[in-house]
Amino acid sequence: MENTSKKTFTADTIWKIVMTILVILLSIFFIFGLIGRAIQVMLKNQAKKVDKLMSKLVVAKVVNNEKDFKRIANYKSRVYFFKHAIAPVCILLVTLILWLVCMSINGWNESMFPIFGRMLYPRNGLPVYIPPLGFDFSGITTNYVDMSNWFNVCTLITIILLFIGTIYYFVEVSGFIARKRRIRKLCDQMFSKNLDDVDLTSFLNTTNSTILNVNKKAGNNVPAVQSNQGVANIYGSNNNPNQNN
Repeated sequence: MENTSKKTFTADTIWKIVMTILVILLSIFFIFGLIGRAIQVMLKNQAKKVDKLMSKLVVAKVVNNEKDFKRIANYKSRVYFFKHAIAPVCILLVTLILWLVCMSINGWNESMFPIFGRMLYPRNGLPVYIPPLGFDFSGITTNYVDMSNWFNVCTLITIILLFIGTIYYFVEVSGFIARKRRIRKLCDQMFSKNLDDVDLTSFLNTTNSTILNVNKKAGNNVPAVQSNQGVANIYGSNNNPNQNN
């Protein structure tokens, strides 16, 4: 006889399920927000290292042009990267050697990643979705990893070292890229020839005042430059080489 029983959900059960889903989603957003904020702070701190590396040279006026600033700053940034990237590279090399040794001893019969997956989720099967807001967990069985097995312990150590080395190296590479961007930004700020923010009218007025003061002291009667005149014609026809005698 066919079983026609139908599972029903009370309002209290549905409310608990909805609240659980909301808590899980908020937790995920919160965690990703913290990770994003941490990456932002890390990149800012890495970029600021350019200021520390170049401040003494700039203050001492050893570097006074864009070409030298870029060359020296990029060189110092590369040296800083190579020095700090040694540690994660060594961790990754140790991880590779450990993986090769363990797999060779084990005869290459089993992969480490499925074992580590069972460590993270020691279950067989997944929950079955039951509309509208239910799940059936009855088909899930436990499948714990035997940590007394040397290969399983080696797997755990190898994956942890791989994770640490990869994240460490990612931080150093991201810092190198952040410093490159900071170098370009500092070059634009210190050696920019952009006149968009310069008040040229004020510049011409200041130039006129200076010339008038110089001419008064010299006893010359030379008119001031009009706003629509070129600086090249500032002394009128008296200094015009094409004037007819």
